[in-house]
Amino acid sequence: MNNKIICGNCGEPNAFFKLNCTKCNAVIRNKVVNIDLWSILWKIVETPKIAFTQIIQAENKNFVFSLLFLIGFKLFLHTFFLSSSLSFNDGFNNSVVLNALISLGYLSVIIFLFTFIIFRIVKAIGIDGRFRDYYSILIYALVPFLFSLLLLTPVEYALFGKHWFIANPAPFAIKAMAAWVLTVLEVLFLIWSIFLVGIAIYLQTNKKLLTLLITASFFILLSAMVFILPYFPF
Repeated sequence: MNNKIICGNCGEPNAFFKLNCTKCNAVIRNKVVNIDLWSILWKIVETPKIAFTQIIQAENKNFVFSLLFLIGFKLFLHTFFLSSSLSFNDGFNNSVVLNALISLGYLSVIIFLFTFIIFRIVKAIGIDGRFRDYYSILIYALVPFLFSLLLLTPVEYALFGKHWFIANPAPFAIKAMAAWVLTVLEVLFLIWSIFLVGIAIYLQTNKKLLTLLITASFFILLSAMVFILPYFPF
């Protein structure tokens, strides 16, 4: 996978996001103004490399904050379920709106700071890139959580009601088979998101080890947020 665009006019290699050649100013790729959300979501499913290419090259990174909000809400539901299941902090479950906003805030900070760190690292090793490109592909790589929110969460609530989120009794004690099937599907969506982050980062860096380290670090941070947040005495 090559993260350079070779100019057809002068042969100069250019950064992946460049529209014009840095040497001769010739146009080296098609111009992408906005992100077509439905088209991009489908391409993430079918051809993620093409999807992330268009996200990187788009002039306007639209829908990023809307996706961040919805993905943050889904991660909050995971945190809410974990808090209730393991009895971490009863107060966490009593302030749903407040803690949903806090979860979204933590996710926003994590992605912003992590993007900044990635940006500085890749710049230090000579890889040309833009902060907003890394920020956007990280959020779009998490869209499996959006799919999970839209597809699985309604089923979970229909089958278990509040007991899927407030495990008293636990959903596994109500309908064990259905609970296990939904849990496995949630894990599969998580694994899918991990692969998407890897594809997106590798497309930018073209370095396997760096991609592996960045992807692993990112999901360790997200997992830490989900597991640690219920301990906070809100």
